[in-house]
This record gives sequence, C-alpha cells and structure tokens, in this order.
Amino acid sequence: MANRVRALRALALPLILSALHEVDERALALETRGLAPGIRRTPLAPPGDPAAERALRWALVALCAALLAWRLVWRG
Repeated sequence: MANRVRALRALALPLILSALHEVDERALALETRGLAPGIRRTPLAPPGDPAAERALRWALVALCAALLAWRLVWRG
C-alpha cells in the first residue's frame, strides 16, 4: 500500500504543477484581451433601426417575391 501512495504522489505532483502552469497562461491571455478581474465589461448598445431602413428591407423582400413569381408564372 505504501508503494501505491508513493507512486500516486509521484504522478500527482507533475499533474498539479502542469495544471497550475496552464491556469497561469490562460489568465495572462485573458488579461491581455482586456478581461481582467474586477473590471466590468461595457455592454454593446444595439444599433438603431430607422423606419426608412425597415421599409426599404420590406420593399426589397416584396420585389424579390414579385420577380420570383414573374419568373415562375410568366416565363416558366
């Protein structure tokens, strides 16, 4: 039993040290990208959707539907 405990300790130590090294690297990468602890990220405000742009989108959808119908019915 003592041999197993020694073997487990010999395997666990490099595993724990490797995990700590990876955590340190990931923390550094996140801080480099601006995700430091204690700093709140600012929310991105969605862009506005003016009525003119909304109407233009619907007009383009209607135009595409009309052209598709014309192609299928009268030219098909």
